[in-house]
Amino acid sequence: MGALRGDAAYWLERLEAAGVPAAPILTYDRVYANPQARARGMVVDTGNGSTPLLGNPVRMSLTPWQLRRRAPALGGDTAAVLERLGVAPAEIVDLRRLGVLDGKESPHAHRQDR
Repeated sequence: MGALRGDAAYWLERLEAAGVPAAPILTYDRVYANPQARARGMVVDTGNGSTPLLGNPVRMSLTPWQLRRRAPALGGDTAAVLERLGVAPAEIVDLRRLGVLDGKESPHAHRQDR
């Protein structure tokens, strides 16, 4: 069998003509710009200027989906997670001081180029 040729529009037209349900697979930037995705509320602005989120496609009238809180910034809840795992607050302070937490590189870190 030879290689298949044709772009998405070519194949979608043929699949539709054959009665086969099909839709293109979109990259995130195309989803965010898609008028239908926006009209259905599938593009959710997080309110902090970051990349939008994709909403839940399952719609329930009595329990509608909503964004309850934004995801934390990278490392934003590390201390709370460590505390829940039993790490003492003093140890967390030491980890910060050493540059292990908060994305800061320790001045004592030894890195090897790969």
